[in-house]
Amino acid sequence: MDGHFGNNIGNYIFRYWYVKMEDKSKKKKIIISLGGSLISKEDEEINKDYIIKFKEFISSFSDIKFIVVVGGGKISRKYIDSAKELGVNKEGQDWIGIMATRINAEFVKAVFSNLAYEKVIYDPHEKIRVDKKVIIYAGYKPGWSTDYDAVLLAETYGAKKILNMSNIKYIYDKNPKENSDAKAIKEMSWKEFKRQFGEEWNPGMNSPFDPIAGKKASEIGIEVAVVDGEDLSNVKNYLADSPFEGTIIK
Repeated sequence: MDGHFGNNIGNYIFRYWYVKMEDKSKKKKIIISLGGSLISKEDEEINKDYIIKFKEFISSFSDIKFIVVVGGGKISRKYIDSAKELGVNKEGQDWIGIMATRINAEFVKAVFSNLAYEKVIYDPHEKIRVDKKVIIYAGYKPGWSTDYDAVLLAETYGAKKILNMSNIKYIYDKNPKENSDAKAIKEMSWKEFKRQFGEEWNPGMNSPFDPIAGKKASEIGIEVAVVDGEDLSNVKNYLADSPFEGTIIK
């Protein structure tokens, strides 16, 4: 066979394979910021039942590709608080939190098995082009929360919405644990979010969404839905564009 002809055939096969792979990945893409609070409970037990249910939930969608960035949660905050008490600087605290997100992400990936891409990815600028149901990301570097990573992932994958799944049903006008008259907010602007939560972020910060991530989301036109991740039937309603319980920030 003529070498030039053989090379052309090889190039054609490669281009065909690449286009097919890209076609398959053109499913609707959903960016999920999965709170670590859903992976470990308040008593720090691993929430194994939830992870199995979450896997079954993800498996039920044939037309969606899920890009999931996993948070550190309670375990992360416990380590960070201890590090702070022992005089560890902010960067050191941040790296500890990042490592907590990575072990949580490795756990989720292992449970998802062949549904997920074979590696946990750290850099939110890295776009993975594979025909897998789920691609899992974890914390990247100091100064960046996993919420901020989620916003950058939306930019990387061309998505306009982020699903922020944690252990709260709504954003409230004040802390509902301390104020019995706290009111749920169903929709708010990024300007209102900034007014309520400011623009700063600290390692282990307990906020419904990272304010710095919110600022970036506002700049590039990303909408965030804050929902109770435990209530997967409600999450399904959101994905189906049906009425749901939660707060939209846009």
